[in-house]
Amino acid sequence: MDRDDQEPFRIHRPSAPLPTISEFDPFDGDLDAQYAWRNFGGLTLKQAYDLFLTNPLHYQEDFMFMGGAAFDYYFPVVDRYIREVTGSEEGDDCEVGILGSGVAAQFAWNGAHPSPSLVSEIESLSKYVSTHLDQYSPSTQDQRRIKREWDRVNEKIAEYKSKSASGPRTNRKN
Repeated sequence: MDRDDQEPFRIHRPSAPLPTISEFDPFDGDLDAQYAWRNFGGLTLKQAYDLFLTNPLHYQEDFMFMGGAAFDYYFPVVDRYIREVTGSEEGDDCEVGILGSGVAAQFAWNGAHPSPSLVSEIESLSKYVSTHLDQYSPSTQDQRRIKREWDRVNEKIAEYKSKSASGPRTNRKN
């Protein structure tokens, strides 16, 4: 992947290596993680973003279930989508609430330990979401639901930081 392939992304990742199947499915047998691999495995960030745009409702759960290393690599797809998408109809939150749930789930994996840089990127996106709720829906009910999901992300970040400050880190691939 050349530099032009990442230009539209605010967050950059190395062009190689792309995440492997074991980084998508670190527990070797998670069907949801394997499904995420079938959808996104081997794709560059641009290819993954283009695929995601074809049907965000269909692909959003893949970010919840892919292993940590794969999620770290493809997080710029989520970041770009959430910063660019707009919703003008009540009941359409542009999948931003569900994506928040998926981001929060990345902190809940058994032994999950996202990198400090990824946590910082997630924090930045969470702040963006909380100050741009009307970007996703005109409905205050939808906005409250989105805020609730991203508040969970903030809680997971706080828990992660508390654990990181109080104990030794264990490294893991995802």
